Amino acid sequence: MLSLAKFGAGVAASLLLLGGCSGENKPTDAQLREALVVELPEYVTVTDFRVEAMENTGNEVEPSYISRYKAKAEVTSELYTRDGSVGDVLFLLGATAPGTELELFGKSRSELYQGGWAHDLYIEGNPIRKLGQPAAAFAPARTIVRGSAEETVFQEELNAKHAAFNATVAELPLDAMIIEFYGSKSEFAGQYVIGEVLKSRAEKSNDEQFVVHANYAYKKPGATKPGGSDSRTFTFRKIEGTWQVASMGFARSGKI
Repeated sequence: MLSLAKFGAGVAASLLLLGGCSGENKPTDAQLREALVVELPEYVTVTDFRVEAMENTGNEVEPSYISRYKAKAEVTSELYTRDGSVGDVLFLLGATAPGTELELFGKSRSELYQGGWAHDLYIEGNPIRKLGQPAAAFAPARTIVRGSAEETVFQEELNAKHAAFNATVAELPLDAMIIEFYGSKSEFAGQYVIGEVLKSRAEKSNDEQFVVHANYAYKKPGATKPGGSDSRTFTFRKIEGTWQVASMGFARSGKI
């Protein structure tokens, strides 16, 4: 959105909307309306435009007209806002329906520039940002509209995947696999062993990996009493078709 700052000699041409001078040598309502159209996104159409006041704050050599306008506009597309995500899926919430009418208020400054009027337009209150955006504006993300049939199907598929994951985890001897990895393959192999996994929970990362958060008591090999406790993450990966503990997280990385 443009400010009301006065144009300087080096202003970029992309910020200018030039129109021929009228016979009265002042900007016309049609020119100011077109300046507003340029400022609005393609999904908002101006249906009415009226200049309520105009004053030349410059002089005959360098006219500078300040105008106050009121306009009506209409939204032409369904607009959405973000409403969370799951994986690579972005959920959209309906924000503004097509046909929604708006009242726009603002001011403009118009100055002669290279034989035409350059309009510096301001829309009060930034109402366009509050409308949302078309679904295409969220590309390239995969989007699903809340409350749609597509969301229902997606949720059913997600629930099925969760059920399959839970069934897989339930069949694995997670505690025993963690104890074996810690004592034979971790940085503590030969120095400490896990005496008991006190509590654990699994969370899925993807179809080939999941993470177990484990709280455990450790001790030196052969000791009868634990030397301490820790909570770490243990990453399980499917390697050549078999689930294995692939790595261990840092101290206190487990969240139980």
